[in-house]
Amino acid sequence: MRERLHPRTLWHDPRARWCGLAVLAALLISCETIDRQRIFGGGGELQSRALVVEGDTVRASVAGQHGLFHIDADSPLEPADVQRVTITNQHAVPVFVRLTRPGWPDLTSAETILESIHDVGMTDEEKALAIYEFVKAWRIQWFPPQPQEEAHDPVRLIGVYGYGFCDDAAQAVDQLARRAGLRARVWELNGHVVSEIYYDGRWHLLDADRERTYDHPDGHLASVEELAADPSLDSTYGYLYSSTHDNVVSPAGRLSPHSLALKLAPGDSATFAKKPFEYLPPLLKERLAPDEEYPDRTWTVGRLVTALNAGQHYVEVPYALLGGRLEANACCLQGRLGFGEPYSHLAHDLPVDGSGVISDFGQLIAARSSPPYMIWLDVNVPTALELTFQFAPKSIPWLEASERQFEVFVAPALPGTLDAMSGLVEVVYETERIPQVARFNLGRLDDHADAGWTIESPDG
Repeated sequence: MRERLHPRTLWHDPRARWCGLAVLAALLISCETIDRQRIFGGGGELQSRALVVEGDTVRASVAGQHGLFHIDADSPLEPADVQRVTITNQHAVPVFVRLTRPGWPDLTSAETILESIHDVGMTDEEKALAIYEFVKAWRIQWFPPQPQEEAHDPVRLIGVYGYGFCDDAAQAVDQLARRAGLRARVWELNGHVVSEIYYDGRWHLLDADRERTYDHPDGHLASVEELAADPSLDSTYGYLYSSTHDNVVSPAGRLSPHSLALKLAPGDSATFAKKPFEYLPPLLKERLAPDEEYPDRTWTVGRLVTALNAGQHYVEVPYALLGGRLEANACCLQGRLGFGEPYSHLAHDLPVDGSGVISDFGQLIAARSSPPYMIWLDVNVPTALELTFQFAPKSIPWLEASERQFEVFVAPALPGTLDAMSGLVEVVYETERIPQVARFNLGRLDDHADAGWTIESPDG
């Protein structure tokens, strides 16, 4: 997790792997950041391994560069309140790890998303509709995570947050379309934002937020301007288009450079957890704070754990940071901390508790106007670093009764280390059922003793 270089994603063709590694090595030697090169290995016959549920745990080990697993048909998968999956790198070298489900698009970057949803020989219309259907399927319509344009980035919208409003969905369609070589634009309307993609000689409205397109009487999908001229094409929302005085084409946004490639140093572990919102720590409740109308009352929070030696470190994760904590083996922990781009000023002294061995800097992260994805640390003693982050609920393959498979891809993070990958990546799924707890007046305990509740006295 600590090197600056972070190559982006993965390839599956074994004929391309060695050529790609050579290119990657050359780029790394030139000290350039890798944004588009696929780095995960793959290929060959996929061997699916059956796993058994032991209590509330499913355990898998990936010794090579790819593992495909399914839960044994005789093992039950009961509904759970909390589900966690922990990925641990037991190799001697840093690796990139991707956890997915067979048949899913590769969410690592804008390029891999397009490679997953587009086929060779597709027409521009087919490409445009595939992008529209992808954004529809992979995001939730809900209040955007930040007042800034954080979720306009399609990779962050789909992989980091998972939710946003109409402008986020429209910008995601626009960015993916332009990345695919199509002409695209975003319209700001009277209280709504939509995207258009150009093909077959005309513009076509693709509204991924309201999940609708409009059939023109001539047989094609209508454009914004055609809806403005004939608002009866949408009897409910036609007024959004007919008020043409405020219909404006937005300036084209910056194409997403973001990557969800998760890098784990030797011994690092990353845990992804899904749990009911009411069971989150108070600080995270304050940061996330969905109300009762949120479409899914569960929430997802991750944790990265890594060991740091004394000295300066640059730590980057592909997810939005929510909190951070350091713990040293002995007194007294001292250092500086900063957020943002590499080589930024280390502006904060580490807050240290009374023991001198624990520094919780979650409040410093919470005070920022937008979440960081990277931190600078300068510490005087070896410490364990724990970073808490937010990720999109749909981006992790949770184990359910009807979804019993998952895949793991592993790739060396540095060139020339393929043969040094002795060891394995361990993936552990755990479920937890939160006992029902009710507090009643002592005089009424007997009324509820047989109702399946855990009875507690008023004092807890």
